[in-house]
Amino acid sequence: MVRNIMELIITSVYEQHENELDMKCTCEQCRNDVLALALNRTKPRYITNEAHGPYVRATIESDTQELIHLLATVTQAASFVSDNPQCTKRPPKR
Repeated sequence: MVRNIMELIITSVYEQHENELDMKCTCEQCRNDVLALALNRTKPRYITNEAHGPYVRATIESDTQELIHLLATVTQAASFVSDNPQCTKRPPKR
């Protein structure tokens, strides 16, 4: 099975900083939109063996500059989704 390990890392960054993202809505749709947008702006890192996942993840997470970049990417995605929610909880347009 081929897997993009960045899915786990971006999700982890989102979950660690969810309270600080100051999103207007945190429903599942908005969460998934943030993750998808952030992943589309991130270089994929594929693994073919789940046993390699922890090594690749540790390599990325030990790079402070990379983590800052990922947090900035998630923050930008959260801001965009918060300003343009696609969920049913969005306020009506005037």
